[in-house]
Amino acid sequence: MIGFALAFVGIALNWSLVATMGVVVVVMVVAWLIYVLTAMIRFAWLRRFNRTVRRLKDGEADTVIAELTARRAASGLSFEDTLALASAYSYGGRAADAEPLVLEAQSLLDQTATTTKMDMSSRAKCDLVLLAQYDTRLAQGQFAEAGHSLRPRVTQAVQPNFMTAIIAWAFFLAGDSYNASVVLGHIQPATTGRNNKRSISLKYQFMVAYMQHRLLGEDTRPELVQRSDQFRDWEAEAARNAANPYGARVRQILDDIRPLLI
Repeated sequence: MIGFALAFVGIALNWSLVATMGVVVVVMVVAWLIYVLTAMIRFAWLRRFNRTVRRLKDGEADTVIAELTARRAASGLSFEDTLALASAYSYGGRAADAEPLVLEAQSLLDQTATTTKMDMSSRAKCDLVLLAQYDTRLAQGQFAEAGHSLRPRVTQAVQPNFMTAIIAWAFFLAGDSYNASVVLGHIQPATTGRNNKRSISLKYQFMVAYMQHRLLGEDTRPELVQRSDQFRDWEAEAARNAANPYGARVRQILDDIRPLLI
């Protein structure tokens, strides 16, 4: 009887442990779902913004501008749509039209004290506004100013490696070999996956390789040849900006790159 009783107690304890573990698993699953749902809500604005950016790359810039301009006149625009309209103008090389919208987007962030917050969503909003300001400066030929404007932001940026790359690019555009070289030295080996801290788009990996070749004397020609399809994207960028100083400077650089791809 004693043995049976002890066995029964052991079984009861085992079932109690299973039940406890089941509760723990449920709690963990619920916590995970709450986290995922919160993240989806928090980053809904970014998904909407990215959809608009994809439309720009698909050649719908004029349509996007018409839609957002009409919406702005009728009911005003959200932060992400204000920034998307600015991006649409910048994408077409129209910095003068983009600049007041970038300032408006910055004002919307200031009204909600977003610039003082450190969560990922708030940091991404601040980054995108600064990148939009950077784009308008490039189009106006203010290359060095564009580079200096981003430098204080790198340590807080969601994608610090990418931001470092475009700072180097701005200094290179300005003909500031010293600062461009110093910044290039801080770039980590790039990824294009989910590692935000290390990620750099293929387009800018191509240009980083070129700058490393020209400024640091590194043999990056094999990488340039491997990523030569990105050359067409840069040609398209130069064409969209043909009427401003940035387009002219990019065209000069592409003329220098072309022989390296043979």
